[in-house]
Amino acid sequence: MSVNLSDFIMFWVVIAVMTSAALHDHRTREIPDIHWSVLCVASVVIMLPDSPSASAGMALLSLYMLSPKVVGARAVVVLATSLCMFATACVLDPGSSPVYLGIPAMFLLSLAFYATGLLKGGADAKACMALSMAVPTYPGFQLLWQPVYPEAYLMPPSMAVLLTALAASLIPMVPILVRNIASGYRGRGMATTYTLPLDVATRSHVWILDDAVDGRLVTTGPSDDAERPSRLRAAGVDRVRVTPMIPFLVPLAASTAIVLFLGNPFMTLFG
Repeated sequence: MSVNLSDFIMFWVVIAVMTSAALHDHRTREIPDIHWSVLCVASVVIMLPDSPSASAGMALLSLYMLSPKVVGARAVVVLATSLCMFATACVLDPGSSPVYLGIPAMFLLSLAFYATGLLKGGADAKACMALSMAVPTYPGFQLLWQPVYPEAYLMPPSMAVLLTALAASLIPMVPILVRNIASGYRGRGMATTYTLPLDVATRSHVWILDDAVDGRLVTTGPSDDAERPSRLRAAGVDRVRVTPMIPFLVPLAASTAIVLFLGNPFMTLFG
């Protein structure tokens, strides 16, 4: 199967941007918006020759995602106008309507995941939103897992990336589970938490789940509270329960490479 030049360029732009974002997330836990700006601009430009209407819709989605001024009533107007642009694209090119509809659908689904807490970080949500525009269709070359249509329209590349990343994020559970079984722990969170000396935990990329309230040890959720270790030391706690601090952009970037190079592994469910 042939690959046109614009798709080839976009392919490598996506890989480069996601790799850079993953490195930033791993090193600093901060991802500059320039990453998503690059993906959005490239998406709008590459879509323009095929569908000016869809390109305009993507530009409006990008504006909503990247501009802090597009909130409230402005956000409603921008999103509604964007949907009208995609609807126009479907009318002008009915054969490509599944692709044009899939872009705003995945964008809004990623936004809903963030609003409901299924995607914890704003950068994670922006990555998924940007990918919905950057790779609306599977690459046009031989893949290990070929897309099966019409099912592939219901699971576009950005959805495949997200699901693959979620599956990959479960891998660290295996050594944690083995570690807890070996130590004799059989309680809650035995596949996601383990204990470390407090001093080691404060130097490691982990979330400390224990806290001291009125001198009493309690278990809470992950927190950025810098005073937590001090309270635990004051309470005489020397070992704490922790969970790994895994930056989700790392599995997202790896999953992007898997889906773009090899295809959607979930296509095996459709034969």
